[in-house]
Amino acid sequence: MTQQEQVIDALVRARGLVERGWCQGLHATDSDGRPVFWRDHRAERYCAIGAIYTTPDPRVRMRCVVHLRKAIGGEGDVSGWNDAPERTQADVLALYDRAIALAREATP
Repeated sequence: MTQQEQVIDALVRARGLVERGWCQGLHATDSDGRPVFWRDHRAERYCAIGAIYTTPDPRVRMRCVVHLRKAIGGEGDVSGWNDAPERTQADVLALYDRAIALAREATP
């Protein structure tokens, strides 16, 4: 599998994590909204970046972040975008959809 295919897979997997449960202000929370480390087995809700952190390969993780940043217009950080008070889970899922499309377009 090429690194670009790994990036697409990681974005799709992270999107699935956010779809199952999303949070703001923390990288991950348990089912009661308490903060947990994103690697913790109790993690059930993830922010846009926390879901990407679960990707083990740091090179793939960083390429995912690049696509997410492009998907928000290249300005600011993804965590800040995720944590904006007006942001919704649907917004974050749409962000992932745009990032996945960008990653697919970048595949030779």
